[in-house]
Amino acid sequence: MDNEYAPVDNFEFHPAMASLALSQIRGTLKAPFWVTEQQISRTAGKQRKLVEPGMARLWCHQGLAHGAESILFFPYRTFENAHEQMMNGVVDADNIPRRRYEEVKQTSTELSKIKSIIGNAFPVSKAAILRDFKCDWAFEDGRVSADFRYMRHIYSYYRSLREKNITTDIVSPNDKLDSYSLIIVSAQILVTPELCAKLKQAAENGSTVVITCMTGLRNPSMKSFGRLLNKDIESLAGIEMQEQFALIKQENTKIIYPINSTKPAYTGSLWYDDFKPLSTEVLATYDSRFLKGKPAVVKNRVGKGAVYYIGTVPIDEMIDELVGEFALNAHITPLAKCTNKLVDITELKGTKRFVYAINFSQEDQKIELSFRMKDVLTNKIETSALVKAMDFKVFEVK
Repeated sequence: MDNEYAPVDNFEFHPAMASLALSQIRGTLKAPFWVTEQQISRTAGKQRKLVEPGMARLWCHQGLAHGAESILFFPYRTFENAHEQMMNGVVDADNIPRRRYEEVKQTSTELSKIKSIIGNAFPVSKAAILRDFKCDWAFEDGRVSADFRYMRHIYSYYRSLREKNITTDIVSPNDKLDSYSLIIVSAQILVTPELCAKLKQAAENGSTVVITCMTGLRNPSMKSFGRLLNKDIESLAGIEMQEQFALIKQENTKIIYPINSTKPAYTGSLWYDDFKPLSTEVLATYDSRFLKGKPAVVKNRVGKGAVYYIGTVPIDEMIDELVGEFALNAHITPLAKCTNKLVDITELKGTKRFVYAINFSQEDQKIELSFRMKDVLTNKIETSALVKAMDFKVFEVK
């Protein structure tokens, strides 16, 4: 899936790439799961990054942190021939234990110890992003917006939430949404009356619902509603759609956010909604071309909650600022924070609450804890801690 997360010529590893996949399984299953083919080193496919010593170990801790109860390496022994013969195993074809074997041995010991401490603790999320396999198929032919990538759009919002240390589920439109304070509906091109009703109920009950462009264009049979936008989505967003534009990636439009800001403009691309705000607060406006001065992002009060509508595909820097606003509006405060994007922090809850912090960077990183917490391996009580380079810590909330 890495091609869907970023262009192949500009690929940068981020731990959120793996946690998104894990969150997707966990989000719908709501139960522990198995990772049946954990990578140990080189794969049989196109390798974009070297798997450095210690990386497979951290991926396993990431699996446990995100809800996996069993992690199986594949293959154990490198194949001597056939299709996957270039895929490294835990041991090579000569069957001699070397570095990779020792890393797996160390990892197994660590995971067993951590699991014995956290018990049945499972990731707990206040934020969720919708991901629909039928939307994959709806976007697949490229006729909606030629350079748009559905999973890349989802990943942009997921990455931003993870960088803000917010544990996030990836859920199906068919899943229950009532436990989430923040729900992001990301390019949900296919909508049903049932989904619209769930989103409305969530907002009325106090949730923050975010709807991005290209949501509500078609019914599950990929048929138009006979209008530019599904009327229930329009009503939730508090807008009246006037016109829609789709472009390839080479063009963009400037956006001022927050409204009346004097800092340099952001940009949006691929898709532009031209809509009339009805009962909404305008948060951002387009600032170039024929869209200049028209709303790009709006906020509509619905019951005890709010519905945001985003009319384009913003650059990541704007998404980061928007997600900060969404989290604030949803009253989500993570148990632990780190400013380095290569630190993966996940909250778990069982009979006790835990924070699992994994440092994928090559430097030690400081973790700020919202409460007094106990390092489960040292029993030291801390309010801040240092996680060594390529290492992990697990904290119990006191």
